[in-house]
Amino acid sequence: MNYKTLAVSALLVSSLISGAAAYAASPAVKEMAGILSHLNHYPSDSEKHSLNGIIDDAESNHAERTIAKAMKSMRHHVSASDRERLEGIAKDPGVDVDTRRLAAILASVNHHPGGKEADTLRQLMK
Repeated sequence: MNYKTLAVSALLVSSLISGAAAYAASPAVKEMAGILSHLNHYPSDSEKHSLNGIIDDAESNHAERTIAKAMKSMRHHVSASDRERLEGIAKDPGVDVDTRRLAAILASVNHHPGGKEADTLRQLMK
């Protein structure tokens, strides 16, 4: 194998690996999907503690913090103002697709996620 072929192969493999990582849900999204997947009316005290960790984490982006705050304060459903913010995240093409999906699901939850939403949450947790 000559040098050019080896260099092109290495570049291709590198781009595939970094591309796959770019599309994986963040740890914060995975954690919130897990909380939401078994939510029953509102998060437990331990789940609120986890959500506070996401809110305070410098690695969490603005959208993740907004979702965590809305989830932490929900009672049966999110408030109207939180729903508005979540819907904005869900429609923002600058936000990654997994975060948009999570925001859309949380905006529509009433007491607990339905069947289709539960399937999506399971995928986000992977």
